[in-house]
Amino acid sequence: MIAPLGITAVSDGSSGTLVTMQLAKSVVTIQMPAVSKVEQVCPNIAGKMLLFGRVTEISFDIYIVDSSDGRVLDTMLATTPAISPDQHWLAYRAFWPRFSDLEPSEEYLLYDLTGDAASNTATGVKADLFPARGFVLYPRVADSKPFSHAGLPPGLTHVSRADALRWSDDSKSVIFADSVQDKVSIVLVEIGKSNRDLTQRVLPVIPAQVCGTIEGWDASDGPWYPTLAGVSRSDGHITLDIQTAAPSCGTKSWRVSEADFQAAPLEVHPAQTGPFRESIRLN
Repeated sequence: MIAPLGITAVSDGSSGTLVTMQLAKSVVTIQMPAVSKVEQVCPNIAGKMLLFGRVTEISFDIYIVDSSDGRVLDTMLATTPAISPDQHWLAYRAFWPRFSDLEPSEEYLLYDLTGDAASNTATGVKADLFPARGFVLYPRVADSKPFSHAGLPPGLTHVSRADALRWSDDSKSVIFADSVQDKVSIVLVEIGKSNRDLTQRVLPVIPAQVCGTIEGWDASDGPWYPTLAGVSRSDGHITLDIQTAAPSCGTKSWRVSEADFQAAPLEVHPAQTGPFRESIRLN
């Protein structure tokens, strides 16, 4: 665990992890029941600490704690979370159990770490099994409100195609890759003054653009499965390192201009008629 002085975490397979914090005037303990190990503690974020407790290899139970008295201010389950360089924002993919009867769509979310739980909670939203915190970074939806992302039709089911959500150095935008059916896109989201003040833009990815002609690919190369594995920016251009499952392609760098990105379409989801039932496991 990476933690500041005065904080310890002891894991117990039967009861999760117990975090002990030595504060200025007291000692506080916090039980994290679903957590096998506390991987990191991020202090001094707007007077708060973030405890990252591992749930699966890519998902975390995040506790937001008041640095002065140890009160738990908010919690969320998050997949591939990424804090902006200025520590203002937390971007992440909504958690969903790995083994599930329903195919979930990716729902990318943005939490304002300078705000409280109430300001990061959308009203009038039906919760899934694991309620979303913050507002929707992508896809572009009305009012940026979280949506029920299980059991959507194939044309609305998003799949992550990036190994991480990557922030710009100035914390004003985040970039990643996503697909719907066989259409893969690089997603660039610019953030304004709030986590509802968003501009979502996309750039379609075509195999031939990254790997050249695909006529020579043999059947063993399999389908087009790209992963965005690296991003660098300079002078209005973005260099994308894209890995594919095709041995004839491997990893390629693709340089694009920010001006090439186009506005993302508004996505409309069917109304959820009632709670769904399914058999699930966390891991």
